[in-house]
Amino acid sequence: MTDQIGYAIVGLGYGGTRCEMLQQTPNSRLAAVVDRNEDRAREYGEKYSVPWFTNTEDVLSRDDVDVVGIYTPSGLHLETALHVAAAGKHLLLTKPMEVSLERCDEIIRACESAGVELFGEFYLRYHPDNWRLKRAIDQGHLGQPILGEFGFKCFRPAAYYTADGAWRQTWELNGGGVVMNQALHAIDMLTWCLGEVASVQAVTGTYSHEIPVEDTAAAIFTMKSGATAVLVGTTTFQTTSGMDDVYGGGFTTRAEVNGQRGSLSLIDDEIKMEKLEQGHLGEYPGRPANVFDDVSSSLLGLTQKSPTLARARESRRVVEIAQAIYQSAELKLPVDPGQSEGLNQPAGNRR
Repeated sequence: MTDQIGYAIVGLGYGGTRCEMLQQTPNSRLAAVVDRNEDRAREYGEKYSVPWFTNTEDVLSRDDVDVVGIYTPSGLHLETALHVAAAGKHLLLTKPMEVSLERCDEIIRACESAGVELFGEFYLRYHPDNWRLKRAIDQGHLGQPILGEFGFKCFRPAAYYTADGAWRQTWELNGGGVVMNQALHAIDMLTWCLGEVASVQAVTGTYSHEIPVEDTAAAIFTMKSGATAVLVGTTTFQTTSGMDDVYGGGFTTRAEVNGQRGSLSLIDDEIKMEKLEQGHLGEYPGRPANVFDDVSSSLLGLTQKSPTLARARESRRVVEIAQAIYQSAELKLPVDPGQSEGLNQPAGNRR
């Protein structure tokens, strides 16, 4: 490897936005793009002056590709990941890793067997004030956490679930609805900030879309630390904030933690309320610019253990919690994500 890590981006629907991000990341470079839609692959290849392909296997022999970023429908990650790992390339997977724990575990085993790294992308970790929240908790500035509130609320039009996006309304390819898609960001923030989950009780429903998966969910968590956390996620929230150029509609995020010594409240990844016993938060240097900066720094040996970088077990953990949310909503009972039965199946198979 040189002083830059080369990436192939597979799946240019959402993954196309990552091509531009790579242009802004000095320790990373875009080496190739892949999409089964030939016109789209050609468009991005020509736009960024890189080789383009319609088959992932065609890029796996390239020496200039160190990491393959997979941005295809969730239920298709496994097959691609197995080929990538077998070729000795590192993996960067958009969330969720896969639609069931069994399929996640197959990917993890393949990477361990091949001796390659597996990273997950959770972009909320890289927003400056989310980073400050995490560091404030880790350094004890809030004291022992008591209560956390986390949410990802957005509006998705009917077109989001149809045509090229029809896979998003299926258990087989999306693993569910808002819980396995948008709310995974909030689940990751919740566990990143507050640690392991002891139990969860949840409700889910479909209110504004004619789809077989949920568009709304709410959950209450008991954390192993003793803290309580609340999670909400929906694709029915109509707002003019955070307009999404890719999918249409607006979105808003929330992360709030109050502890024994202080509280922080973030809306749309910005601190809106700060109350500490002693002074104000620092800037906490060392935040990576984005997931590519983080992954590349790790592979180049520039960082030992980045607190923002999600590796295999953390990426698996959010799927485990999402599956527990579905099971709790079905049973109308609290569920322990680490002990519940049936979580190796996609949630739709249990219904």
